[in-house]
Amino acid sequence: MPAGRPSEKLTQARLKELIHYNPETGVFSWVKSHRGVRPGQCGRVTYAGYHEICVDHTLYRSNRLAMLYMKGYLPERLVDHKNRITTDNRWENLREATYSQNAANVSLKTSNTTGCQGVVWDKARGKWRVQIRIDGRKTNLGRFECVDEAIHVHDTAALKAFGEFANLNWPREFYAAI
Repeated sequence: MPAGRPSEKLTQARLKELIHYNPETGVFSWVKSHRGVRPGQCGRVTYAGYHEICVDHTLYRSNRLAMLYMKGYLPERLVDHKNRITTDNRWENLREATYSQNAANVSLKTSNTTGCQGVVWDKARGKWRVQIRIDGRKTNLGRFECVDEAIHVHDTAALKAFGEFANLNWPREFYAAI
């Protein structure tokens, strides 16, 4: 996403001049009146569910502005919401991510019928099939008689591939040794 005016890049100093970010609540607010905008909470939620703010005629996602505000730079790639709530821009909920890491931290699709990440019922073989997607490529991890075994195989592979970004079926404490 482009930054600032066409000939200028948005800096941390410029951002702090215009906007205050509360890292504990994730709320952004205008510091002072400018161009008819009164001090107070700023931005809007997009149709895709992300909070964004227009700064110097350029739209930015608030999670990216939080990185600029706190660390002094706009990330080259993505900013992931740990809890998968895209409007929760508390500092503790944000982390830089690659596309693959961000894709690993997704909620279950509404079309999922098993309620398990990466585990589907293979009707033809009468077994649970396990898949994981790494860097855009699907990898089959096998078929299993027991759903618990299938879940364990998926979660173990997800932890090895994505670490803290892995969206697991069972609590992380279950996999303390991995």
